[in-house]
Parts: sequence; C-alpha cells; structure tokens
Amino acid sequence: MELKVKFKEITVLNDKLKWFKLFQKSYSGGCKDPDISDLTDGSQRFIVAVENNQQLGFVQISNRESWTGVKGLWSVDIAYVKPESRNKKVLKNLISYVVKNYGVGIIHIEEDRFYKNNIYYKSLGFTDIEPTGDGLSYIYIKKAISKINKVRRSKSKEKVDIPRFMNFVYDSLPFGVSSNQPRKAFGF
Repeated sequence: MELKVKFKEITVLNDKLKWFKLFQKSYSGGCKDPDISDLTDGSQRFIVAVENNQQLGFVQISNRESWTGVKGLWSVDIAYVKPESRNKKVLKNLISYVVKNYGVGIIHIEEDRFYKNNIYYKSLGFTDIEPTGDGLSYIYIKKAISKINKVRRSKSKEKVDIPRFMNFVYDSLPFGVSSNQPRKAFGF
C-alpha cells in the first residue's frame, strides 16, 4: 500500500524538542541535548512527514553555507521514523522531499550505516563519502560536490578538488571519489 504522505515544517520550539527527544531516545550512538538557540535561529529546520493527520517521522536539516561556501546548501543531520511507520518508505520520501525543496545535498551519517545501506543512499543520489575521523561521515550528491569544489577553487590559487576543510582518515575515500570505486589506502 502506497503512502500518501504530506510534509510540513515545524516551527514551534516545543514540537522540535519533542521530535528531538524521540530521536535521542532511539539513537544508540549517544546524543547531547540540542542548543536551543540553534533550534530558533533559522539555521536548523524540522520537516515532518504526515499521513491522515498522523505524524510519521522527521528530518532535521542544517544550513551548511558557512563551512561549504555554497549559498542554500543544507544537510540532513538527524532523521527519525516512528517504529510503526518504518519500512514504508517514510524516510526515503522525507529525504527526497528536502533534497528537492530545501537544497539538501549532504547527509551526516554514521559511516558503517552508509556502507551497510549504500544502495539505498545511492538510490537517493548520495554517492560520495567523506569520513570525518570520528565514525561519522558526510555523504554527498554529485551536484553538491560540484558546487563546493567550484567555490573552493574560486577561493584558492591551487587547482584542487579536495577542499582543505575536510578531514580524512587512512583507508577512506577522498572527497569526490565515488563509493562505486574500489576502496584503497590514501596516506593523507
């Protein structure tokens, strides 16, 4: 049965906190309480999937212009789907919606989760990975990589597609290298 999901942005602080607490309770990686100013200054947005007036799940997106230099580039940083709504493509619909309507080109994710589910993320257009060295990674849509590299090249005298702000770990894919390619060690 196909879901007839609609999406709405949450703007009330208490509603944002409610969703954040649901995520925090279910996340095994540990998560500190949110900074209230981040939830109210417009740099983070909460988008909820709704069907028949029932809220099914949400994503929290964050503005990444400050560290990428790309105006209007956002990332999915938190995602949560209620247990009874899982395996119904709620998250896929949410991610597709924010990519199309909010300029999302990055997902902040546990590296292992990406590798275990890379076919799923590739189906959404996220094909490139940049590990941060702490077990988390950023995964990118090709269009976002092109925009980031264009900004970095315009600010640098070097003709390099690997932005200097990225942290690499040994035996990881460098920024802009597709996860379709075989992994090999890069001694950065």
